[in-house]
Amino acid sequence: MFRYLFMKYDFSGSIYDFILLFAYPIFDLFIVAGSIMYYFRGRSISLNKENTYWIFISFFGFFFFIGDLAFGYNDIFNIINNDYLFDLYYNIGYLLLGIAIIIRLRYINSQRKYRLI
Repeated sequence: MFRYLFMKYDFSGSIYDFILLFAYPIFDLFIVAGSIMYYFRGRSISLNKENTYWIFISFFGFFFFIGDLAFGYNDIFNIINNDYLFDLYYNIGYLLLGIAIIIRLRYINSQRKYRLI
């Protein structure tokens, strides 16, 4: 761990970028933990059990966590010259977030349809 912290001179940005390098993955873990807690909370108290979109949101946070770690370590240690492989994690994360939003909107519209009848 100390080797990682003391190799700061290889980092290509300022000290603020270095702080954000550690902050982004921590915020991603908050997304993962919060969505998993909401999933289990909704699973235990929900009457209709339509809370599967939280699983997709937690996977969205997980893939963003992996992407942020990969970009951060690559920026510090300069492992790979092109970052196209790391962009794949963000693309998968955005797809999972889109699926979660579609599931949630579909559930909201199905409930609205039954209320109007």
